[in-house]
Parts: sequence; structure tokens; C-alpha cells
Amino acid sequence: MIRQYFRIMIRSKTTITVMIALILYTLIPVVNVNLLVSTAWERNPSFFNANYASFFFTHGATFFTVPLFFIFLQQNRAFFEKDCVIVRFADCRRYWKIRTLVTALESAAYVLFIYFLIFLRSVYFKQSAGFLKGILFLLKAALSQTTMLFLLALLFCFISYLTNQTVLAFACAYFFVVNDYTVLQTGRGVELFALKAIAVTPESMNDYWFNLILVILIVALFFVFSLLVVDSSKDHLQKRVL
Repeated sequence: MIRQYFRIMIRSKTTITVMIALILYTLIPVVNVNLLVSTAWERNPSFFNANYASFFFTHGATFFTVPLFFIFLQQNRAFFEKDCVIVRFADCRRYWKIRTLVTALESAAYVLFIYFLIFLRSVYFKQSAGFLKGILFLLKAALSQTTMLFLLALLFCFISYLTNQTVLAFACAYFFVVNDYTVLQTGRGVELFALKAIAVTPESMNDYWFNLILVILIVALFFVFSLLVVDSSKDHLQKRVL
């Protein structure tokens, strides 16, 4: 089932479109490298910081990387919520475990592909040494970003499964990022730390492990909760295929 899904996912128009969008976004600084500066958290950022920030700081993450990730998940929703696929799962728990595993792999693949593009951009501008010098920070950032995107993706899939409403699922998951962006820009409201786990900076390393462990615990708790809900609604699979 997993192999079948990934064969379909890799060839899907949605995946190809997302990959093209990421590649084109990566190529924008080729026209004008100064465009990278506006995405960083410093006035005069190094190329390393600006290159990274274009995808993973507040502006780039909120308005490009995260929304594009939800588009990337559309193939997940389309495949796992097909009647012919659902009917193959006699066990709700097995269905949700497999879908969760696939979602985790997709989250990791999405983040890794972005870092591959960041590396290629560094090579083009002859800044690969700086990329390799900051590899420890990038590995930590990638772990945090993958974990948070996985949590948002799991929430998206959960709501989509229960309601069969893609827009509602997107709105609920994306709300956590938009809320944090609004709080950071206005100073009003309560920060939910979703964007903080994605927009990791070298300055935020002091509380990195605390935040990461917190997100991992939330992921674990939400997975257990969602598994119980899906398992308790055993009639849901039957209703979906009737």
C-alpha cells in the first residue's frame, strides 16, 4: 500500500507542481541576489542566513513554505480518502497508522528537498563552504521543522478524514502559523509556538531542545488522541463507502 501510494504521489501533477514552484522560488535570487535580504531577520544578513531565511523565517515560512506544504499534502488526502482505498482497510487503527506513517515520511521529504535546494543555491553562489560550516544548525533546524510540519499535517489529515472538507482542514492547521505570525507582527495575542518551531534561528538555540521535546510530546499525544477517535468511529469507514 505504501509503495503504491508513493509511486502515484511522485508522478502526480500536485507533487510536480510543488517541486517546480520550489525550484522557481530557489532561482529568484539568480536574477537579483539582494532579494534574499528582505526575508532574513537581520538588516545586513550573511548569505547563509538570507539563503536559509528565504524558506524558513517568518515571512517565507508563513506565506510560501507552509501553504505550499498543504498543497503538497493534497495527494495524500486524495489517495487515502478514496472509497476504493478506504474499503481495503478493515481495521480503522491500521488505516490511521499507515496514513500517519506516510504523512511523517512526506513531511521529512518536503523539508529535505528544500534543504537540497538551499544547498544548490549555495553552490551556485559559491557559498557551499558556509553551508557546510553551518550544517549542525541546519540539521537541528530541519528536525524541528519536520516535527512541526508533521504535526500540522497530521491535524490536516485528521480533520479532512472526519469532515471530508479540505478547506476546513487547511484553515484549522494553517491557523496556528497565521496566529503566530500575527502575534509577532502586532505584539498582541497568544503565541502558539508553531511558527517558532519552523522559523528556527541561531539566536533561538538556547531553548531549542525544550521546544523540540514539547512539540514531540504534542505530536505523540495528538496521534494517540486521533487514533482513539478514528477507532471509536468504526462506522465512519462504512459510511464513507456507502
